[in-house]
Parts: sequence; structure tokens; C-alpha cells
Amino acid sequence: MTHYYNLINDEINNINWEIELNDHNLDVAVDKFYDIINSIISIHVPTRIKTTKSYPHWFSHPLRKVIREKAKYHKFYKLYKNPRDYDTFALLRTRQKKLIREDYRKFTIKSECNILDDPKQFWSFVKLKKGTSSIPTSITCGSNVANSPEEIVDCFSDYFGSVFNENDSMDIMDTIDTYHGNSWNMECLGTITITPDIVKTYIDKLDINKGSGIDNIPPIFIVKCKESLAIPLSILFGRSIAEGIMPGKWKTAKVAPIFKGGTKSKATDYRPVSVLSCISKLLEKIVYDSFYPLISKNIPENQHGFMRKRSVVSNLLQSSCYVLNNIDGGNQVDAIYTDFSKAFDKVSHYVLLTKLSAMGVHGSLLRWVTSYVTNRSQAVVVGGACSELVKMSSGVPQGSLLGPLFFNAYIFDICNCFQNAHFNLFADDLKLFLIVNSSDDCIRLQDDLTRLQNYCENNKLELNANKCFKISFTRKTNKVVYNYTLANTVLTEKTKLRDLGIIMDSKMLFDAHISHIITRANKMLGFIMRVGRDFSCTETLKILYMTHVRSILEFSSPVWSPQYDVYKQRIEAVQHRFIRHLAYRERISYKNNYKLLENYFGLDSLENRRVASDMRLLYDIVHANIDCPELLSLLQWCVPRKRTRVTPLFRPLPYHTNYCSNNALKRIMTTYNKRFSSLEIFSTSRNVFTNNIRINIANTPGSEGVLNDE
Repeated sequence: MTHYYNLINDEINNINWEIELNDHNLDVAVDKFYDIINSIISIHVPTRIKTTKSYPHWFSHPLRKVIREKAKYHKFYKLYKNPRDYDTFALLRTRQKKLIREDYRKFTIKSECNILDDPKQFWSFVKLKKGTSSIPTSITCGSNVANSPEEIVDCFSDYFGSVFNENDSMDIMDTIDTYHGNSWNMECLGTITITPDIVKTYIDKLDINKGSGIDNIPPIFIVKCKESLAIPLSILFGRSIAEGIMPGKWKTAKVAPIFKGGTKSKATDYRPVSVLSCISKLLEKIVYDSFYPLISKNIPENQHGFMRKRSVVSNLLQSSCYVLNNIDGGNQVDAIYTDFSKAFDKVSHYVLLTKLSAMGVHGSLLRWVTSYVTNRSQAVVVGGACSELVKMSSGVPQGSLLGPLFFNAYIFDICNCFQNAHFNLFADDLKLFLIVNSSDDCIRLQDDLTRLQNYCENNKLELNANKCFKISFTRKTNKVVYNYTLANTVLTEKTKLRDLGIIMDSKMLFDAHISHIITRANKMLGFIMRVGRDFSCTETLKILYMTHVRSILEFSSPVWSPQYDVYKQRIEAVQHRFIRHLAYRERISYKNNYKLLENYFGLDSLENRRVASDMRLLYDIVHANIDCPELLSLLQWCVPRKRTRVTPLFRPLPYHTNYCSNNALKRIMTTYNKRFSSLEIFSTSRNVFTNNIRINIANTPGSEGVLNDE
């Protein structure tokens, strides 16, 4: 393949791109660029006819021949009833079964041996064994049922196209002129300079394992030809920004329906994710890195979705600490969990550009954003079938880089609604919290909900009141009861609900969540033990266990890490089950000595791993690797009045009951003081601090673990 890429690079370098791309309008120049590149590809890239395979790819040639011969003699027997034909058929059937076993064994051995060199093949095999399928063969859309691939893509296309808002009646360019003068932001961004060196830097960051977009040019081609493509791409990108035009070819996307929960056979339970062209994403990434510093300054600190140095864990920690601190004070905290209907698809282009202009985006760059978000089109692709292109009259593309950033900019001023309540955001997942000790407090929270409803109407967003819920966090026997409403709909009250993958219960015990993840992990472990019969190497089973089981038991563990031994033992029992399975395979007598077996197999106890995760989180908060000032403010530092021999780093405030020991930050501070106070946290790097934590845990009596990975 290197030879072909050398020929392609030579031919691209021989083209005078300044003449080819600067004598036409931008859309024509982009079309000409693709014509030239596709012509070069057709000349130098060898082609092959893609055929539909009748057999799995691991079937050997002798096996396929036996299958065909078996089918032939079975047909002869059906026609002539000759016993000799049946005997030959039976013999071939026996031989087929034997060859299938041999070929399957060879395939599994090959997949296992190549797990590091070709992980894609290994995980494709595991996915095949799981039997998961993306899209069912029958999809319901309203009263219609689609059965063929062509009908299914049309069904999805009709549904995805129906959720957009109508075009804004006001002239968007008037918005640019009107609001730029009213910008409250002293910093402005009007253009971006793009050079060939910048293009090459961003090409190096492309993932070559990703597929191609609607232009059928894969990332690996861009990476292999970066030296020759940097010049034409820098010309096109520079013209795009300077002229304020996003070429139409780069605004067309393939859309993949992604199941979001509910019923798999219903089109309404899928969301559209755009598969953009590689070159379009390259330009987006350059623009994104220029936009982010300006826009992020206007995003509230409570927004954790699609923001650097913020995550699901930071969002949940902020929420849970607020709730637990107030419950420990004897208060009731009412929380409202909201649900926006098709939030990304409902974004008004007019409102978005108004807010970007006020943030300081102006000139050709604002015109470029206008061109980027308007007149986009998409086509649904499922199983080789493709729908007709549909225009997007509103919204920002899901699956793009700029889409989430623009959405955060779109709702940056939503914080003005909440004059009473504490709130947290993860993209469009919004939750409100307020201490409620009387009906007057409930009315204050209802006032915030009313302002939120008005905000959504003004910004053309839609709240799905039937999927918005209320939960009262309290230990009181007689709690304050109030019927909160949104859009004249009384919100349903729940005693537990899922918040970003964590089950929150009204007493913040997390027992329901722990039981749930243990059940899920045991189911997945059962699958791994079944599929593991095909593998001979213990390391392969460990990879499967760490990927599919341990990840379930450790997701956001700092938020819910249990304080009671009964829960710790139930979680450890999942790993003990896996260790027994490994010991049985290797004919090792375990006699319930799990500590020695964990050390032998290179696994650490899950409790030790949770402790290490807590300490890494503490380091990240202290060093601002997590951009959440509220979490940093909740750390209670020890400021001694006089010098003492040993001074703890933290002095967490005492809590009234053991119940509040569920508070993550209090637990983390206490653990550091008791077990790791001798470790330097301020002047060491994260890797050194993490390694010191591992050594400390490994040397702790009763903790013979290894902690080889995070």
C-alpha cells in the first residue's frame, strides 16, 4: 500500500492548487477538489468487487467445498431416493461438523493471539457472541410498520425530519448587525488563520479507524497523504472562513439511528447521530479550538456536559454533596429532574446566532457560523439502504464537534431562571435542588420552574412534562408535600430515579444502585464465562472481565462508594466468582483465600481500586484538573493555630449521623488523613502521586493487591 500512496502523493504535489482552487466560487472549488482527488484515487487505488458472503469469514475453503457437496448429495437423495446418495450426504455432514469445529478453534486462537495487533477482530468476535444487533428488521413509525431496509430508512427519515422547528422568520444577517454592537464580552473573535502546518497538525490527530462520511474519503487516506493535501485543504479552509461560507458538500451528512432506550422497534426511541465527512470534521476541529476559550467563559460552572475538565463524576459529586450536606442538617431537599424534547434538534438558528454575536463572535466568523448551521441536509443510512436528503430547518448536528459547543452556548443564560434553586446541567440534562422546610419554599421552587417554562418558550425549546420528575431527599417521617407543575402538568413523584447512570434514592443510601450494578455485572460475568470456553489464555479472560464487568462496578464509584461492609462484600463477591472460575480453569486450589489468588492473577480488590480512584479524584480537584470551583470550595483544609508534630491536611466538619458518611468528599478527606497523609499531594505529578498510592495500598497489611492499572 505504501507504493500506491507514494504515487498518489506525487500526483497531488504536481498540481498547482492556487490556480485550481482560487478561480471559482467556494462550492465549485470544493467540487473541483473532490473531482481531482477521486480521479487520482480511481487511477492508483486498486479496486475489487464486493460480494455478499454466504459463509462466515472464518470458514476455510475445504469446509465451504464440503458444504456445497453435502447440499448437492442431499438434493440428489430428495430427487432419486438412492441410499448411496444419503450415505454420501451423511458422511459429508459428519465431515462438515468436524471441519466447523476445527476452523472455529483456529479462528478463536487467531483472534486471541492477535488481540493486541488486531483488537478490532477480537471485539467483533465478542460482539457476535453477545448477539447484539443495532436495528431490528421491523420498525414502527406512528401507525406504519416498515419491514424492508428501504422502508426502514424512509421511516427514520420522516420521523427525524418531523422534529425540526420551522425556519425563523427574521433575517439572520440583521441579527449580526443588531447584536454585535450590544456585545457584553470585551473579547471578540472575527476570523481564524489557517496554514498548511496547522492543517497537518490536526490531520495527525485523526482516528484512522473511523469510517468515511458521505464523500467516501476515509481518514486513513487523509493521514497517509497529509503532506500533499495540507496545501489544498488550507486554501479551502482559509477561503471558507474568510468568505464566511461553509460549502454545501460539507453540510451534508449521513445519519445513523442510535437507540436511546425504550422499545427497539419504535422509531421514536432513536436519536439521529450525524456521520460527517472527515474533511468537514477537520475544519470543525480547527474552528472548535478557536471558539472554545471564548465561549467557555460564558458557560456557567454548573454545566458539566461537553466541557473540558468536567464530567459525569463532577456533575454527580456536586449534586450529591449539596443534597447530603443539607439532609445531614435535618432539611428536606426537593429536586426536579427535567427532560427536553429533542433539544439539539430544536435549537433556533436565529437565537443561537444572537447569543454568539453577543458573546463576541463577529465578522466573517459569525457569517461562517450562520452558513454552518443553516441549509444543512441529512440522509438516514441503515443496512446499506439510504433515504432521500432532508433539509434541517433548525438544530445543530449531533455527532459533530461544534454541535454540543453551540448547544451549550445556546442555553448559557438558562441560569437566570433559577433565582432560588441550586441547579446542575449535563448538556440538556437539567436538575434543580432547593431546601424545602415549608410550603413557601415549595412556591419559590415552583417560581423557578415557571421561569424555566417561559425561558423554553422564548428560546423555542420544549420540555416534556411527562418525563420530568420530582423526588424529595429527606429522612423525615413527615415531609413537606407539594404538587409541582410544568406546562399545567403535575410532575410525577418518584422515590428513586436514574441520574446520569446512577440510581438516586430518596434517602441517598445508594443501595438500589449497588444492587442494580451487581445484578448487571453478574449477568455479564456469566456471558464471559460462557464465551471464555473458546479461549485458552487467562489474560484474554481478564481483558473481557475488566472491560465488560469491572467497568460496570466502577462507573462513577467516588459518588456511591459504600460505607457498610455488607455492600462491600457483595461487590467483591462478583470478582471472587470470576477468580474461582480462573482458578478452576488453571487447576488451582483456592480454599477461599482470595487475597492470594488476586495477587496471583494480577487483580486488586475492588475496594482498594475504589480507594485509589478516590485519591486520584482528590488530586484532580486540588490541582484544578477538574474545573469545578464548588468542589474545591467544599474541601475543608486544616489551619492549625499552633505548630504540632502531626497536622492533618484536611479537617472535615463532623456530621450528625453515620448516614452522612455517604458524602463523597467527606469520605475522601477522611481517608486521605487516615491512610495517605504521609504522601505529598501538592508538588508531585499525578503519575507519581498515583504510583505512591498504589505502593501504599499494596504495603498495607491485609491488602496484598497489585493495582497495575487505573
